[in-house]
Amino acid sequence: MHSPWLKLNGISYSLEEIRCGNFLQNDNPTLVFCQEWLSGKDKFELTTSGSTGKPKKFTSPAINS
Repeated sequence: MHSPWLKLNGISYSLEEIRCGNFLQNDNPTLVFCQEWLSGKDKFELTTSGSTGKPKKFTSPAINS
């Protein structure tokens, strides 16, 4: 078994599985975000929760330290 890089809903994923898109939950936004981040994407479209009104979409640059 691989060393988990991310554990989500009780399922462990390696860095390589996420990078290659080798995961069963293809529609899971957390896994998709991680895959896009690892691919070097420089901007992300995010949506606020809408807890104080209508959810709003915004674009944020990736910031690597």
